[in-house]
Amino acid sequence: MSQKIQWVGPAPPLRTGIAAYSADFFRAVDGSWNIDVMLEKGSVSGNYDSIRTTNTLDPDVPTIIHIGNSEFHDRAYSAAHEISAVVVLHDVVLHHARAARMLRLGQSREYWRELQREYGAAGVDAGRALLAGRDLHDVEAFPLCESFVRNARVAVVHSEYAAQSILSRVPDANVRVVPMGIPIPAQIPRSEARNVLGISPSSFVIASVTHVNPNKRLPVVLRALRRLVARDSDVMLILAGTGTDDDALSVEIRMMGLQDNVRQLGYVDDTLARLVAASADACVNLRYPTTGETSASLLRLLGAGLPVLVSDAGTSGELPDGVGLKIPVDDFEVEMVTEVLWELAANCDFRTEAGKAARDFIVSHHSMVNEVDGYRAVLREAYEIYLPLLEEIPYEISPPLVANLEHVRRPGIVAFVADAISGLGLSDLDAAVELAGTAIAELRLDGYDARGPVRPRERLMARIACRKCGGMMSADGNCRACGNSLDTRGPVVDLR
Repeated sequence: MSQKIQWVGPAPPLRTGIAAYSADFFRAVDGSWNIDVMLEKGSVSGNYDSIRTTNTLDPDVPTIIHIGNSEFHDRAYSAAHEISAVVVLHDVVLHHARAARMLRLGQSREYWRELQREYGAAGVDAGRALLAGRDLHDVEAFPLCESFVRNARVAVVHSEYAAQSILSRVPDANVRVVPMGIPIPAQIPRSEARNVLGISPSSFVIASVTHVNPNKRLPVVLRALRRLVARDSDVMLILAGTGTDDDALSVEIRMMGLQDNVRQLGYVDDTLARLVAASADACVNLRYPTTGETSASLLRLLGAGLPVLVSDAGTSGELPDGVGLKIPVDDFEVEMVTEVLWELAANCDFRTEAGKAARDFIVSHHSMVNEVDGYRAVLREAYEIYLPLLEEIPYEISPPLVANLEHVRRPGIVAFVADAISGLGLSDLDAAVELAGTAIAELRLDGYDARGPVRPRERLMARIACRKCGGMMSADGNCRACGNSLDTRGPVVDLR
């Protein structure tokens, strides 16, 4: 067995791409790499031969710490400041998550000091704007990643764009680019996927399979879809991922007259995500502005052999020509998305060639072999240890069939119930949320999951605003922004 290393980060069932990333890596090296894993709260240890969980961090053991811009890295944030290790920045911009964490822990002074130290008065102004709820269009100028980078033996990123972004802030940083790897997706026949999901063979299907936030540019996609539908009504857009069943998005879709052409699935498990992608003729994975992330969802779509529209910016801009169909982020973005999708709809050869180029690129540059080799090189540099090669490229097996898409999900049910509860002004709000969450779980209304419900209470809590600052509540009843506990006195204010 190889020398032991430590790994700090999230794992399933946490709904973050980095949890899935960890699980993919563990499956790839299990049996040949000896790893102690310090899991983030809410993670569940898998069944592995040479990978175990631990609750203590040994500073003398080679360590890899995984950090992202979300609530799922509490232990990693602490560890990255406690010891000098290999620190993997899945996002360069960590400002939102770090601000929420420091305020929750009562470290507001540290937050303002770090902003002042790193960025001067402009950083303090940015912090004030963020806490006031205003969008930071120049958030890349205030990433709050510098302290982790300076303390790291090696800072690992997954793109040259991210590396240059870090070096512009910390010029003497020791930064290395490791390719993000994925198990090569199984290629499911489109006709089979559509038959399973109840989708017409004649429709031109566009899929977006990713978590939705303002950076994903869905308004651009919807405006392009409206133009496509005006030319041919047999066009469908399937939205799958956290946030895709949001009520505000539903309203926008109805206002644009697209309710018959869009299916909002919300969060879906891996099986359904694969089938949705396989049913598509083309996919959209736009993102701008970027936070320096490399998208695993994009790599999976490309690896499935699908033509994918991407923004010509950030890490997506590094894709070779012809692999991702690059859309400039300018005044003609909607027109470009419209015309590229129209050409894909009309030209089967174009779809086939773009899909083949995409899959070939992923097999050559983003397999798990590429990622494992990258980590081997980094650990050799940082700790002078030599770990085993990964000899075969892992491929996914075809997922099992699932029920017809019409019965998989009822979009908006959780949002509807949460909004109704938030307007009642109940004296025991927390008990009402628990009761509603339990009922939704028992009735299986919160998404398809063959193994059981998918944390409906957390999604209900996230719809209820903190009375103190208006931030989102977490499943434990604490505000994600300021840490304030759920106050059962007084009226509830929904500040969505």
